[in-house]
Amino acid sequence: MNTFIDRSCDYLAFVAAGILFFLAGLTTCDVVGRRFFDSPVTGTIEIVELGMAVAAFFAMPRAFLTNSHVSADFLGRLAVGAFGVFIVLLRGSITIGTVALMAYATTVKALELIDGKRVTIELELPFFPFKAIIAIVMWWSAIAALIWMKRAILSGEALRSGGADH
Repeated sequence: MNTFIDRSCDYLAFVAAGILFFLAGLTTCDVVGRRFFDSPVTGTIEIVELGMAVAAFFAMPRAFLTNSHVSADFLGRLAVGAFGVFIVLLRGSITIGTVALMAYATTVKALELIDGKRVTIELELPFFPFKAIIAIVMWWSAIAALIWMKRAILSGEALRSGGADH
């Protein structure tokens, strides 16, 4: 099961990178069209806003799974032995709890938007699919954080360094 989770987190990160490349190309076309042809690409701002949100959330599960997100590790040298396990459990519990609550709230909001009446201004894209995708990926992030915590404790990493990557 862990290999499925690892692969799915990697695929989500690749999709996030692809979205960012697409958005960079779209922005370039918009700027060139606006500057040289006086004809910008319609809806660029909306697509970039929604795409950035989706890309950010698609990258989160891999960051949680590999513990590669930006963090301040001021207890790293002190967190050895039982205290290291405590720190990993505390970090993991706070992370999982926070992400799960955010995922729950996003899921509730997505279900409120299911009727499709709320749309973007220019392109009239419904908000529901974007919110639903983000909710699913946020649940996946909570699972990835749980897997990281389990791995950090079972591998002995928590006993050596509080689960921090050095």
